[in-house]
Amino acid sequence: MQLKRKLTGEISLALGRTAAARGVSAVGSLVLGVIIGRLYGTAGLGVFALAETICFGCGLLAQYGMNNTLVRYVGQAPYGGHLLTYLRRACRKALLLSLPIAISVGLARDLIAVAFNDSALASVLVGIAFAIPAFTLAFVLAGFLKGVRKPATATLLENGSISLVAAAILLTSHQLTEGSGIAFAGLA
Repeated sequence: MQLKRKLTGEISLALGRTAAARGVSAVGSLVLGVIIGRLYGTAGLGVFALAETICFGCGLLAQYGMNNTLVRYVGQAPYGGHLLTYLRRACRKALLLSLPIAISVGLARDLIAVAFNDSALASVLVGIAFAIPAFTLAFVLAGFLKGVRKPATATLLENGSISLVAAAILLTSHQLTEGSGIAFAGLA
């Protein structure tokens, strides 16, 4: 009975933390959308949505399943001696896959802008190209954190902190440069 109560308490505490992290993540995404909409209007929000979709898609391709692999192997022995070796290998592979994708997006930004019929997208894709490797590594690291039983931290790393940092960078850069902030938001 004591073990059941202890497990129930630990599980409910972990669920509560993860739910709070997901709430912060949702609020961060909402705040970012509102800030971009207010500063740049619907056209700016549309450009950011296209750029964000390109970043997510490229990041998902570049991680090559490394985050799920880390969850599996690290989760089997979360206190084992090979954890950093697994993380290093996964990060190296994800980085080697994300760099060519990022370079391709950066070089093909004008073609992508023409394909989406949006000339403003090309300037935003420069920031997105820089963000792809960091975004990919963040997702791989989130997989590692899930494996070592830190799901709330992993959730914040995957989505929550990215939106909040992007919103802060956007507000700061908009105040400093009056208008080029949307390109910098892709770097968060």
